[in-house]
Amino acid sequence: MIIKNANHYFLQGGGEMGELIRAKDWSKTSLGDPAGWPQSLRKMVAVMLDNPFGMYIAWGDDYTQLYNDGYRPILGATKHPHALGISTKETFAQIWNIIGSMFDGVMKGKAVGFSDFMLRLNRNGFVEECYFDFSYSPIRKDNGEVGGILVT
Repeated sequence: MIIKNANHYFLQGGGEMGELIRAKDWSKTSLGDPAGWPQSLRKMVAVMLDNPFGMYIAWGDDYTQLYNDGYRPILGATKHPHALGISTKETFAQIWNIIGSMFDGVMKGKAVGFSDFMLRLNRNGFVEECYFDFSYSPIRKDNGEVGGILVT
């Protein structure tokens, strides 16, 4: 798909997830039309889509999700593609008691990272022990406030 609106440069690229993000009716989500997204979110979406490593953005108070092709396997067969554009709290409800306080801390400006962190996830129709190396970093809006989280 060719982006006809030059203001939507940030939605170019990205393989399967780029196509899904471009096709999504964002006006039906808390993010609204991409034309109104803050500049920092636009830039991070462009970086995320063009990155071969798994990246995921949780934006706003409800942690609305965007993710790239590299992150898609983490969601498994049961969470993708439904996870695109909904709240992290919904997608990861089974582990929100573990990661929720981490997200809250990042929204206050404190990045966190872990190696070999075990989470029990049902992402392929059964609960499995999954081990991750990851970081949660704040994404700041133009006014300096944290608007979302970059998960790598």
